[in-house]
Amino acid sequence: MALPAILGAGDPKLVLDVRAGYPSGRTFTRSSQGTWFDAAGVRQTAANDIPRIDRHPTTHDALGLLMERSVANRLLNSEAPASQTTGSLNPATYCLWVEGSGSATSSAGTATGTGFGAATAGSPNVFTLTGAGTVTVTVTGSLTRFQLEQNTTVPTSYILTTGATVTRQSDFDAASVVPWLSTVAGTFVVEGRTNHNNPTVNGGPFVVDDGTDNNRSGLRHSAGGNALTMITVLGGSTTINQIIGTIVPGSKFRAGFTYAASGWTSAMNGAAGASGAQQMSPNLWTTYRLGQVMSSAQQFGGWVSRLWYFPRALPQAELNAWTR
Repeated sequence: MALPAILGAGDPKLVLDVRAGYPSGRTFTRSSQGTWFDAAGVRQTAANDIPRIDRHPTTHDALGLLMERSVANRLLNSEAPASQTTGSLNPATYCLWVEGSGSATSSAGTATGTGFGAATAGSPNVFTLTGAGTVTVTVTGSLTRFQLEQNTTVPTSYILTTGATVTRQSDFDAASVVPWLSTVAGTFVVEGRTNHNNPTVNGGPFVVDDGTDNNRSGLRHSAGGNALTMITVLGGSTTINQIIGTIVPGSKFRAGFTYAASGWTSAMNGAAGASGAQQMSPNLWTTYRLGQVMSSAQQFGGWVSRLWYFPRALPQAELNAWTR
């Protein structure tokens, strides 16, 4: 994804690259530890409220800021995997994944569900509980780690447990739009990636808002598919909810949208997306966030690597070029 030349006066006003480090002037919180991979592909642990600038564990490519929602590892002694029965689990989709040689096989305890089976390294077992209860996980071979998590179809970052389950809390990022935001017209372009395929919950790579969830515009990876959706909420009511492109899980994408009195446009990976009449509220915006589509929730479950802002609405051809 090569960047085009600067195409207009004052472009861009904001250039944010988080692959090399977390930029100053931003606020980040997470009320737990979280794991990530360094440039050598070694798993590291970040303390509370420390952002994770992540790398691919095998290629060592710089991925950017890892943003995840809260999730618990339901298995005990995760670095000494042994057969066990979980506590009571709610009806939902679950992902069982392992590291090492051997397997971990899920089966119904007192719960009812479908999709039970074996997880091996690189091949998770995804199952769905239709009735609450326990699940039995049977270990064979020499596993080094295992994890069982709710509301995901792919593994998320590793959560260490010992004698009790542990929850990794949600990541939150925020920064002020002052002084660079234009309330008249502008363009946001974001670059990122996610491994989530047909996610079970909504998440998004970017949102700009008034400090609440009642007035916001952003991009959402919608639950139940791989559509990237332009979403706008005004006064608590949704005014824009349109697909602008499709995410390919595991692949980098670039997407953006414009706003102006004449309306809004969008593009993803070099192709024009949806457009419409102006239904946004830039005069109310105070805050922009990476890896979220709400101020309070809906973390991306992936990585945000770069963000650009232009104090004008790029013509469609330019927007396409910047998202190519």
